[in-house]
Amino acid sequence: MRAATPASDTPAMPTRSEMQFARIAETVAGGESSYSRLRAGGQLVMEEAAGARIRDADGATYLDYCGGYGVNLFGHAPPFLLDAVRDVVDRIGVHVAYPHRLAGEVGELVVSLVPGIEQLRYAASGTEATQAAVRLVRAATGRDLILKFEGHYHGWADHLCTGLGDGSASRPARPDSLGVPAAALEAVWVLPFNDLAALRSAIAEAGERLAGVILEPAAGSGGLMRPTPAFLDALLAEVRAAGGLVILDEVMTGFRLAPGGAQELLGVTPDVTVLGKIVGGGFGLAAFGGSRELMRLEAENRVVHGGTTSGSPVALAASRAVLTRLHGEPELYEGLEATSASLADGLERAFADAGVAGHVRRVGSMLQPFFSERPDAEPGSLAEVAALQDDGLFLAFCDALEARGVIGHRYPLGRWFVSLAHTPADVEETVAAVGDALRWLAEGSASG
Repeated sequence: MRAATPASDTPAMPTRSEMQFARIAETVAGGESSYSRLRAGGQLVMEEAAGARIRDADGATYLDYCGGYGVNLFGHAPPFLLDAVRDVVDRIGVHVAYPHRLAGEVGELVVSLVPGIEQLRYAASGTEATQAAVRLVRAATGRDLILKFEGHYHGWADHLCTGLGDGSASRPARPDSLGVPAAALEAVWVLPFNDLAALRSAIAEAGERLAGVILEPAAGSGGLMRPTPAFLDALLAEVRAAGGLVILDEVMTGFRLAPGGAQELLGVTPDVTVLGKIVGGGFGLAAFGGSRELMRLEAENRVVHGGTTSGSPVALAASRAVLTRLHGEPELYEGLEATSASLADGLERAFADAGVAGHVRRVGSMLQPFFSERPDAEPGSLAEVAALQDDGLFLAFCDALEARGVIGHRYPLGRWFVSLAHTPADVEETVAAVGDALRWLAEGSASG
């Protein structure tokens, strides 16, 4: 297989994107402000976006499967959302320091859609919301210890900045970043996922310290691992029996897999739900919530939480526009599922036609190509998922695909996002580009 695009003897002139990126990097450390994009590499600078496509500073257009890193369920710049935002800006501006009726209207929509939420609080990011959720659980139980799992991402804040890599299970947890003191993670343990024996051992060892557990229903940065039914049932029952609470991080899956998120599909009700991405319609909005009884700690200000721009009218206007559509048109998910399934099937045909070992892992409208044959059994751990991906080949594939006008998430255990703006014609175009990229990789392997 080809490892990279062949080098030219003549140095290439920098593109407009590269020149603009270099200018950005003079004042913005690394040229970007999201570590996930920094890790991905590349120096594309975008100028326009609409529907399922984005255009860079050089005029190249791409079919986009990053989707604003998952926030744009309706695609880029949907007119109905922009109209809603303009209306609010015209009437109230960008931000006020007092409640706006939109806060209640969005709250009512969330409560009507998400089984695990009776009351909520707004936050400005998913990281902030998971941090607040953990604090709430610790306050409600009077305990300190939180359990999390390998490959599950809950934001970059000190108290959860751990457990992303294979082999990261540890009691106490080990930091994933420089600058995080070990003491910040003394009350966090990382466990292997879907390992019932490890979970029961941790619960027993934790004893009266156990405040709760946090998990993603599909690990968006962990190869889309899902809990086995037996593991999830035992987790809910045994953590609660030990006096702990369960936090379901639906920052990524909330409103993406179903109107009520993954918990609707799984038939489970967590004690605390965390929402982000789609709930803000592309603006900085997240939320966390649970029962009225639990959220009384927030209502009475016994748990400190707040933010200057949390629940701004502009973000809430976008949220109301999105959630109103999802509440009134649940059939949208049938079309989203059909498009996602068609894309996954087409990608797998492209692998087969090119003679390249590969398969697609998919959870609803989240999917990821893997450079290996589909395993006989669903992988249950991060190690098993990671073993399915050839990281170097995947990144070469991303480069080849970008050159053919398609962009997906470059993290090998990440995911593509399908939006409601993607059409059957877009799927056909994507499958053709993927097939061409795979043939190019295969030819490089044959000639090398």
